[in-house]
Amino acid sequence: MLEEAVKAGKIRYYGVATWNAFRVAPAARDAMSLAETIEIAQQAGGEQHHFRFIQLPFSLGMPEPYAYHNQTWGKENVSLLEAASRAGVIIVGSATLSQGQLTRHLPAFIEQRLGAGSDSANAIQFSRSAPGLAVALVGMGRPEHVHENVKVAALPTTPREQWSKLFERE
Repeated sequence: MLEEAVKAGKIRYYGVATWNAFRVAPAARDAMSLAETIEIAQQAGGEQHHFRFIQLPFSLGMPEPYAYHNQTWGKENVSLLEAASRAGVIIVGSATLSQGQLTRHLPAFIEQRLGAGSDSANAIQFSRSAPGLAVALVGMGRPEHVHENVKVAALPTTPREQWSKLFERE
C-alpha cells in the first residue's frame, strides 16, 4: 500500500513509528529487526523501495537505540542507530524530555559532559548530539519552554568522543 502511494505521488517516503519494537531484545514478542523490515520493503518496492524513517523514543532515560546492540547487520550485532546508518534509514527520536521527567534533578556528571546549562537543555543536547540520530523531537507546552529549548539549537552538538563518555563507567 505504501509503495503504491509513492507511485501515485501521494507520499515520497514512508517509515514506522514504535515505542518498544526496536528497543527490546530480539527474542521479545514485540521486537522488530531493521534488516527484516528492509527485506519487507524490498519485497514490496524492490531495491528502490521508499522505506526511509523510524521514529522511536531516544533520551537520557531511553538510550537503547544507541546503547543496546539488538540488531543484526550481516554477521555483526549492532545498535539500531548503527544499523540504520548503514542502511540509509533516518532515525527520528521522540520523548526527548520524557514528558518533563528529564527537565530536573539530573546527575551532575550530565552537565559536566554536555554543558548545556540546565537539565532540560542537557537532555535535549544529549539527544541531538547522538551519533546517527537525525532529529530529536521536543514537546513544549508553554511559550517560555519554546524560548528556553530553542537556545539549545544554537549550541554546537557535543563531539562524539565526549558524548560517548556518558556511557563509560568510572
